[in-house]
Amino acid sequence: MQIVICDHKHMNAMKFQKIFLSFVLLCVSTISFAQDRFTVYDRCTDIAKNAWNASLDNEISSSAQSLLSAENPYNQSVGYLILAIHDSEPDSVIAHVAKSVMVASEFLDTIPYELPLAVQERLSVHLPMGREQLFDGLQQLYYKAPWQCNGFLAEKAKLCRQKNDLPQLAFTYLNRAFLFTDVINKPEPALALIDSAIMIWTEIGDNEQLANSIKARGLVFCAMQKYSKAETEIKSALKIFSRNNAQYGVISCQLDLVKVYALSGEPDSMKQYDQLCRTVLESSDTMRLFVLNTNRLAAFQTANQYSIRDFAKQNHDLLSKSNLHPVQVIDFYKRAIKAFEFFGESVLLKTYRFEYEQVKRVLLNEGYYPGIFENK
Repeated sequence: MQIVICDHKHMNAMKFQKIFLSFVLLCVSTISFAQDRFTVYDRCTDIAKNAWNASLDNEISSSAQSLLSAENPYNQSVGYLILAIHDSEPDSVIAHVAKSVMVASEFLDTIPYELPLAVQERLSVHLPMGREQLFDGLQQLYYKAPWQCNGFLAEKAKLCRQKNDLPQLAFTYLNRAFLFTDVINKPEPALALIDSAIMIWTEIGDNEQLANSIKARGLVFCAMQKYSKAETEIKSALKIFSRNNAQYGVISCQLDLVKVYALSGEPDSMKQYDQLCRTVLESSDTMRLFVLNTNRLAAFQTANQYSIRDFAKQNHDLLSKSNLHPVQVIDFYKRAIKAFEFFGESVLLKTYRFEYEQVKRVLLNEGYYPGIFENK
């Protein structure tokens, strides 16, 4: 074995090379991170890019602050990201990232708001649960920037697969499915997502979540106007809930069957399932009672004028008493207006149209996705 002895001169040279190499690697890493291009970075101006690059060296320049009031939405978006990476409060970090998405979402539409892994990790430094918490927090964009939320849910799914977190992966599939069905109004892609969730719950052996996913598949078929398939799926889910004594799931299926029969024009079946769940809902669950009435309004063509008035009045009374989601309120007004048009209820029609426009204006100002106001 040959032994190599280095003198001090050679050792100093080697130390210098090692230090120089470390410096080069650090510079390359910083440059790579700074130039790791992503959606809004690609579209912002040089001023915003320079502010972003400077912020990676823990510097928030005055130009970064001025980005928030810039006319260029991509500059604003970068400005909020800069605030996010320099904020140590988890809720504030997520709030800044959400604002970053919102100011650009109208201009991106279906173009994904991408965040490279390096940026995700930098944004997650102060989040106790890391990137998973970031994606969970961005689900607040569900009804405001649904196309972008879909991208973040897809990222969450990747993370769940890496961690082999099957339950969370299944829930993520379901959230994406309902995003396509209820918000984006493109239900077809939802079926494959729900099928993936069903496979997971079957593998795990969680019967209640399996039933919930089968019911969800029925609702997708309902959105696709395939009512016979919707009925089959929801009734299958109802049987599983019944076998497992999950009464909440049973009533949920009954409520959904009212909707299916209302939309498919089967009044007798609709009334049968209405009677099964209405008494329970009137005594203990005003939120789902509101949904039940909305579902009954959907059957205005096979109903009578007086029952339509009663359902609408009961819901109108519940508006100020129940903690309703805005999307439920929108659905109620749209269905009630259709019914009043059909029966020529001119006075009620005028009142409901006025109230609906007020609700719509408020929600649009809050950033809700315009598509949810379209008639399906």
